[in-house]
Amino acid sequence: MRAIQAAIWSTVGTAAGAMLFTAAALALSPAKDEKAKLKACEAQLCGLILKKAPSEGTLACKLTKTWEKSSIVNGVKEKKISWTFGDAQCGVDLKVGNDAVVAAMTKPTYEFKLAPHVIACVVERDKGLTEVKISMAPKITFKDGKAQKAWLNISKIEAPTIIKGAIWTVSKLEDNVGLFHGQLIKEVNGFIHKKCAKRYKPKS
Repeated sequence: MRAIQAAIWSTVGTAAGAMLFTAAALALSPAKDEKAKLKACEAQLCGLILKKAPSEGTLACKLTKTWEKSSIVNGVKEKKISWTFGDAQCGVDLKVGNDAVVAAMTKPTYEFKLAPHVIACVVERDKGLTEVKISMAPKITFKDGKAQKAWLNISKIEAPTIIKGAIWTVSKLEDNVGLFHGQLIKEVNGFIHKKCAKRYKPKS
């Protein structure tokens, strides 16, 4: 939710985390396989990034991410945004062509665009859990394998008015004035050029 908390580079890799952050009582419990699925998707993505191949096929990951209220509050307070709800849990059925990932890493300049994806969330409120659905098609421009600019491109939000308004406000501020832009770009590049190499580069 931290667009997607760095959930489509790690959604994709870090960019479903940038998607999943923007979306965001009883405590929500992470699914038992939540971390395992995120790690498996990360490993596949890093494999593409490090090998810069294959250029065919599709990276497909069914991901879920859970955030405690405290982590959401801490993530937005420096931007003077308040989160008055509870925990949040979001899921996305991520699909992206391998060729797009490889092109972003190898071409001098490249516009990486995800097809529209639906982020399905549940958010804690005083009276229970509220369902939220966000349709978005994130875009990231690359130069020499490094992310330069990013847009969330949210097109539709299905949620109660109070939540819908908050998400629209944050998403518009992000796409128009870059509310979290610097942080997002830093996380994407950190994932690509540091985390992948550190965790998955074959030892010589």
